[in-house]
Amino acid sequence: MELIPVFQGIVEVASAQVIGYEAMIRGRIGRTRIGPGDLFAEARRTDSVVQLDNQARAASLGSYVHRELLFLNVEVPTLDAKALTFPPGVDLSRVVLEVTEAVQFQHPIEEVATYLEPFRREGMQVAIDDYGRAWSNLPRIEALHPEYLKLDRRNCANVVHNSSVVAGMVSFCERAGIHLIAEGIETAEQAQVISDLGVRLAQGYYYDVPHALRKAAVT
Repeated sequence: MELIPVFQGIVEVASAQVIGYEAMIRGRIGRTRIGPGDLFAEARRTDSVVQLDNQARAASLGSYVHRELLFLNVEVPTLDAKALTFPPGVDLSRVVLEVTEAVQFQHPIEEVATYLEPFRREGMQVAIDDYGRAWSNLPRIEALHPEYLKLDRRNCANVVHNSSVVAGMVSFCERAGIHLIAEGIETAEQAQVISDLGVRLAQGYYYDVPHALRKAAVT
């Protein structure tokens, strides 16, 4: 099976300038494409999540040609097993590791934070992904001290009709010194509302569709 990385831009709302890309992984066997959900479901069935997770990051890093930040997902079992790896020579100062908020760890979050410290000393930053999707626990923020917080798309989908959650998160992140990213922005109306609320960074189909990169794209 071949792993195919695709990338979606994360933009500065005011200027639409891309500040980074999130890497997403797809699979392909012959002409058959396999989505990430099915990929990792099979990996869980065969107890190979950590292996697939590290392979996916390596494939994404191998395909990335831009100078902007690269946001890379990490599976919770990889951190629980303390088995996070990067290919040799990777500049971690360009990497933002996305830790999901929607899944509980087997170990205390403080232990996970300690495990990540050597990577962070090399410049790696951390984002909490899917915030507001499930547990929404402040201890995870307090322990990990993330540079970025990605507000779950479900909270952004209804922002035109109910903006209180997004407005509250803008205020919280400003006080905490965290960069807030609104996920799942798909319409001009949503983009205008989050801009009016003071959201500075966003991601979604309104700005960019996940796409493959080619080496020729280097500028």
